Amino acid sequence: FGEHIPLVSSGIQLLHELAGNQEALERARKSDPLGRDGILVHSLEYVPVINSIMQTVHQAGEDDESLQRARERDPIGRHGYVTKALEHIPLVSDGIVAIHRHSGDDVAAERARGYSLQKLFGPDGAVTRAAELVPGLNFLPAGFHWMNGDRERASR
Repeated sequence: FGEHIPLVSSGIQLLHELAGNQEALERARKSDPLGRDGILVHSLEYVPVINSIMQTVHQAGEDDESLQRARERDPIGRHGYVTKALEHIPLVSDGIVAIHRHSGDDVAAERARGYSLQKLFGPDGAVTRAAELVPGLNFLPAGFHWMNGDRERASR
């Protein structure tokens, strides 16, 4: 039971190590909530900014497996939940597309491009299509289509 309590587990691990009981030492390390596979460490890897600290700790401890796990769970990384949420905001999405392209991640760039200003306000964009359907406002997209040389869309 004590092996599951933070800090108490560290003391128990020390006692197992001094006694030379390798089996109990491994069991205590695996159940340590502050250890590399502990529930607290796993939970903290999902928190923005703290994940960066956890990656540094894993890197300093030369724990490649935990470092890779933390990188995959990084909420502000290329596929993180914070990044994906920000990709839904039109001007911010354009910046994120540029960052993804700069880092060479075409999949993430394409995902973010779906909410870019070009996609929303382009000839086939959602905002343009909606404006074409509103009486009185449809002259704006028609004018833009006309200026871009797309006479067929302008006459629609």
